[in-house]
Amino acid sequence: TNTSYVSNGTFINNTDILPLLGYSRGFELTDTEDRKKRGLKEQEGLPPRSDSVARQFNLFGQRGRTNLDLIISTAPGQIAISPGYLKKQWMQNGRAYFEYKMDKPIFNFFNIISGRYAVKHDKWKGVNLEIYYHKDHPFNLGIMFSSLKNGLTYDSRNFSPFLYRQMRIIEYPKYRTFAQSFPNTVPFSEGLGFIFRNKPDKLDMCYYVTAHELAHQWWGHQVCEANTVGNQMFSESLAQYSAIMLLKKTLPVEELRRYLKYELDGYLNGRSSEKKNENPLDQTDDQSYIHYQKGTLANFAMQDYIGEENMNKALRKLIANYGNGDKYPTSDVFTSYIKEVTPDSLKYVVDDLYSRITLFENRVISPTAKKVTGGYEVTIPVKTIKYYADRAGNEKFTPIKDYIDIGVFSMVKGREKLVYLKREKFVGEQTTIKVTLKDKPERAGIDPVYKLVDRNTDDNTAIVEMN
Repeated sequence: TNTSYVSNGTFINNTDILPLLGYSRGFELTDTEDRKKRGLKEQEGLPPRSDSVARQFNLFGQRGRTNLDLIISTAPGQIAISPGYLKKQWMQNGRAYFEYKMDKPIFNFFNIISGRYAVKHDKWKGVNLEIYYHKDHPFNLGIMFSSLKNGLTYDSRNFSPFLYRQMRIIEYPKYRTFAQSFPNTVPFSEGLGFIFRNKPDKLDMCYYVTAHELAHQWWGHQVCEANTVGNQMFSESLAQYSAIMLLKKTLPVEELRRYLKYELDGYLNGRSSEKKNENPLDQTDDQSYIHYQKGTLANFAMQDYIGEENMNKALRKLIANYGNGDKYPTSDVFTSYIKEVTPDSLKYVVDDLYSRITLFENRVISPTAKKVTGGYEVTIPVKTIKYYADRAGNEKFTPIKDYIDIGVFSMVKGREKLVYLKREKFVGEQTTIKVTLKDKPERAGIDPVYKLVDRNTDDNTAIVEMN
């Protein structure tokens, strides 16, 4: 019944099998209705950022880092794997033994995997890349290696050097469908990556998830946040940022917007089923739809507003001040670094994305175009409404004084292409924008790439009628 332990592809981590000192919230019932049925009061949330004791503990509930030197025995014919570097392997009494040792201190968070694996090798600038996979599942190895190489290039160049001499991905069975990042080692479900079939109409989750898990080598293992509200805005939201930036570098914007729409829909679905209170991103309290989905949108939008280099400058400062040590930042540290690189005219964006629950209802109303000398004049009437919501879901209308994108699509070689994208300042509920372009417009609208939290994106763009 415990599918962590299987005949081929066992995947466990140290919290599954080793004693824990003290009390662990991770074993509590989390569902509000389940707790009520059993006479339990509502589960306590994470401590506030002002809690001086909680700030001494990291995301894993630990203080400090430790060494890892691990000997694993397993069935003959299987390879056992943990973080660290293989120092020795041998046979004894019919068992296979493997010793792994890490060359630098890590958090007390490690995995053990064992299975009958084929191994594929590659390299990136002297770093050994390895994928351990079931021999009948070689389909997506090239995608994974591509994501690893592109991610190592981007993250090392923009944040800090990669810490290790190797990076490994290891397949495990589809009883569970997630990937998890440990130091230089990523267990990866066969269902999520190895037997995932990529199709043109599907998002390439194999590439996307590989990039996310690699990014944890920076966000979670180099910088590890304090165990207070807002904590996973670092480890998960920034891993999502690294992943979505890889997509920005490798995909046309027309394809990238599908991923942003996917994250937006995930956030909206999550908040619609919230059983307690929705929090702003910088106060997320174990709410995955906030620190994963909303975090992706917020970080992508932020770099778009202030520029990728400014965003990454703030993240480099975060690693310089908190990376690889025993100081754990709170989410207000992150937003303060972002504000340092944000012009005054856009500081409201930092608050809207991270510290408030901000909602839009943007729509385009019957865009038109006419032929003019040298091209087409497109008239784009739009309506923009903005709300702030509180934790209980109550919404308050707020006047628009916001910069929002206007976009126009044309048909190029039989496919829609975003041929015009420009940010405009809106100061009223209804505005008409006129643009001139050489290509015949097909569709036009507001926020066409889905950078803002809009509750109904179906009316963001519409077909352009020719006059």
